[in-house]
Amino acid sequence: SSVVFSWSANTNPSGTTYKLSYWQVTGSTSVAETTNTAYTLSGLRVGSTYFFYLQAKNGDGRLTDSAAVISTVTKQPVPVTVPVSPTVEQTISNALVSGDVQVVIPPGAFADNVNVTVSPITSSLPSPNSPVAQMRATGVAMEITLDRSATLLQEVTLVMSYREEDVIGANKKKLVCARYDDSRGTWVSL
Repeated sequence: SSVVFSWSANTNPSGTTYKLSYWQVTGSTSVAETTNTAYTLSGLRVGSTYFFYLQAKNGDGRLTDSAAVISTVTKQPVPVTVPVSPTVEQTISNALVSGDVQVVIPPGAFADNVNVTVSPITSSLPSPNSPVAQMRATGVAMEITLDRSATLLQEVTLVMSYREEDVIGANKKKLVCARYDDSRGTWVSL
């Protein structure tokens, strides 16, 4: 999730940088600096409250007082539904708690028009009862559904972001995508 800020320049703009401090109630303060009068802060947790304040810093490194602390709640992820034609490549993007995901569907992936929905998973995931040794869930998850029964005729590309906290203790070179097979009650590597 992201937040866009803009503000008026201070009265002494030459050599001025702006320091945007932000934090969550339970977290430490992070800082972003810019010489512009606008800034997009991205990579924020979805569905979380953030607090912000802005200060101007002159060429000598002296900071102004902050005018006010403001807060916002980043929005919860919602399902995204896109009509997919058999003749056109379609990219479906959605912002999940862990980061952005994309599903790239090439031409010819379906024989007929179909609506594809990419949704966040808001419930807990099934335990990784899997034949793949030592597989464990990271919590980075999405659900892809169709509005009707259709056979996938081409491979699709899934791009999923994750936060460092999602993969603590994991070997990043061994991360895999898996799907849950309801009929067998197990995770299957893609």
